[in-house]
Amino acid sequence: MNILGIIGARSGSKGVKDKNIRRLLGKPLIGRIIETSKESKYISRVIVSTDSKHYADIAREFGAEVPFLRPEELSSDLSPDYDYVLHAVKWLKSNENYEPDIVVRLMATVPLQTTEDIDLCIEELMKDSSAHSAVVISEACQHPFKALKLVDDKKGGH
Repeated sequence: MNILGIIGARSGSKGVKDKNIRRLLGKPLIGRIIETSKESKYISRVIVSTDSKHYADIAREFGAEVPFLRPEELSSDLSPDYDYVLHAVKWLKSNENYEPDIVVRLMATVPLQTTEDIDLCIEELMKDSSAHSAVVISEACQHPFKALKLVDDKKGGH
């Protein structure tokens, strides 16, 4: 099976500037998920969809392919992830005649995801021919109400 791992790494984050290449324990986040995905026993190809030449260079250093730069219209704050994934799949089909059997969307901002989790998710998809997608989730450590806190924003609300 051709199983494509695709990592989206848009450079224009407003909340945390350059979050996808921020370092955690000496490595950029994008480098961590590239290494994790390359250890998968199922993923046959790892690509990064980015709008940044700098991010592309970092991705290549960690062994990912960056066959194109993502178009600007797919790189805004409001661009859904689905759009960059669809663009990548169509680009690979048009330019390389490559069609994956399964597409695994991986996130640089989930640095503690394990190869085992990725492989188990892929195995679930492979077992159920009627399944169209799967997602890795984990049980919450605490009740969601405890994970949030009210902050006086000085605008009259909380």
